[in-house]
Amino acid sequence: AFSLARELSPTIIFMEDLDSYVNREVVDLLKTELDGLQLNNGIFTILTSNFPEKLPEALIDRPGRFHDVLYFSLPNEEIRNEMFSHFLKDEEYDPEILEVLIRKTNGFSGAHIKEICDFAKIIKKEDNVSLAKALMTSLDKVIEQRKLIASFKNKNENQFSRFITED
Repeated sequence: AFSLARELSPTIIFMEDLDSYVNREVVDLLKTELDGLQLNNGIFTILTSNFPEKLPEALIDRPGRFHDVLYFSLPNEEIRNEMFSHFLKDEEYDPEILEVLIRKTNGFSGAHIKEICDFAKIIKKEDNVSLAKALMTSLDKVIEQRKLIASFKNKNENQFSRFITED
């Protein structure tokens, strides 16, 4: 990627969810490419991670390697309000439903909120129901999915810890 980026510069290299595939070899290769034996003029590198604590300090906490490290927290009530208003801007809805959604989506990401709105629009159209009913159905679906995913995660963590203690 860096070789091609040098040829095509100015370019952006975007690596999403780096924590999901980072290992020693990847980190070593990435550090070599970033610090480089070759100049990376005109290459803008962006790495994303949902779990930055999994990334080695040697990669992210070295002056000159990355000029900015940014943290985006989950949206607070005000931001969730703006997000719902934006994603539902072409829809008519009762402001009271928005208050319920904002309260029940604490800890949800922007992607979750967009999914709730997009799925609600589909439900409204296909089931010929009010947007309020569709939004609550959509919210319930996302909550159930999150519970299911959490149960998988907890089950896998418990299995891993049993594996470790059995050896």
